[in-house]
Amino acid sequence: MITTKRGGMRGDWLLLRREAAELAAELHGARIRDAGALPDGRFALAFGGRGGDRLLVFDAFGPQPSALLERGELAAGGEPRWVRPLAAALIGWTVIDATSVRGDRVLILELGRGNQFGVRSEGRFVAELVPRFGNLLALRGETIVALARQFTRADNEVREALPGRRYQPPPPPPPHPERDALEAHLANVVGDPAALRRLPVLVYRDPADGRIIGAHLVELPGYAQARLERHNSLLDVLAESHDQGRHAALEAEIARRRERLLRTLSKAEQGAEAEARTLRERLAAGEERERLLAWGNALYAHLNQVPARVERFTPPTQPELTIPLDPELDAKGNAAAFFKRYRKLSSAIPHMERRLAELGRRLEQLAALRWEAERVAPEDLADVERAVAMFSRPRATARERVNGSRKRKPLMIELPSGARVLIGRSPSENAHLTFGVAGGEDLWFHAKGVPGAHVILRAPPGSEPGEGDIESAARAAALHSKSRQSASVAVDYTKRKRVRKQHGAPPGLVWYDGERTIHVTPG
Repeated sequence: MITTKRGGMRGDWLLLRREAAELAAELHGARIRDAGALPDGRFALAFGGRGGDRLLVFDAFGPQPSALLERGELAAGGEPRWVRPLAAALIGWTVIDATSVRGDRVLILELGRGNQFGVRSEGRFVAELVPRFGNLLALRGETIVALARQFTRADNEVREALPGRRYQPPPPPPPHPERDALEAHLANVVGDPAALRRLPVLVYRDPADGRIIGAHLVELPGYAQARLERHNSLLDVLAESHDQGRHAALEAEIARRRERLLRTLSKAEQGAEAEARTLRERLAAGEERERLLAWGNALYAHLNQVPARVERFTPPTQPELTIPLDPELDAKGNAAAFFKRYRKLSSAIPHMERRLAELGRRLEQLAALRWEAERVAPEDLADVERAVAMFSRPRATARERVNGSRKRKPLMIELPSGARVLIGRSPSENAHLTFGVAGGEDLWFHAKGVPGAHVILRAPPGSEPGEGDIESAARAAALHSKSRQSASVAVDYTKRKRVRKQHGAPPGLVWYDGERTIHVTPG
């Protein structure tokens, strides 16, 4: 098998037969305690035991169908309609054996169950792990009692799969020279599960990062540069490969979400900057107000000297002033029009100044959210997404502010003096740390004038923080800020009781006063 771009492993029937041999040894006598769908859509059988729940997880419908033995629990939630009937047909049965179909990717669990009278029943669970044609079926004898995908002869001219009908296995795949050559190497053991289990699993790893890039029971061509290892358990190799693929998929998804978040913030920043630019241009046009006032006053001073129906007038006392006129209006009408425009511009100035101040605060908040989006760990990205959503619709988020916040312990550093430095790692954690954890007399720190984490310095009971403790907390605030690469960072600190929330702003955005400033090196 080899890894694919999606991070899964593309295997063949030989590897599935080896996996069946390992599952037979691992699950013999295990009772299916529960069954159902996982949050990611895979179907799982749960086996209880002293070591905790084990899940045999089937991804029959993904790009690389697989069966994996994992640790975990089934999670309740929405699931496809076929899951409950299939689960009900399997719960309570005991695994007798695990086999596979020679030449095809079909895994079979042989099941048994006895009743109170000692009468034993037998059944099977069939996992058809064939790309694009996967299916999961529960059988009693040869009869289908429940399945994931139903189809008739109208859908598939080769066979049908319906409850109550006789099970028909999928047609064997066509011959394949490479697969046939691998089978020839293992001809002596494919029919002997114990011998097959004893073969080492040859694992090929990328020499640069240690990722699994291939594995089989025989040496594979094309891996001369890879690091070769021998493992005893194919189940362990499959689990590692799946985790590797899941981690890669998670990283890609996190990168997409982060990029989408940054695009949203950039769009909001561009809109706010464009509006602020327009307002500044209008405010800078104060000369027009003064000009309108001068024109109106000059016309009133020379009402009887302005000829009718002229388009411009130069007052004899102000030869440098040329006043454009509306020829349809007399001198008094033109002056009144100038004064009206003057009053309109004058009355708009306070509104424009207030709006410009609001936009300045909005841009500061957006810069803080952008920094959070760039710096937070993957597990905290959802917190920033909620904060951005709140920023877009602040009036509808009171309940979201409560339900969306995460109550976990902040990052803590214990100083030699016994004082503790507490650091927020996300918007809601900043807010919770400052307003839910810190006491009013604790010292609150934040990098001056740049986005950064909230930092609290809590002195030991009955003592005041020393200069060394204050410097350590300030250095932590500098390190967890946008200026972390600077040689010297200005950090403000004040008592927590002097810090207050910004009304209508996302979590973690605050006002403060009574601050002192210290310059430190981040660290």
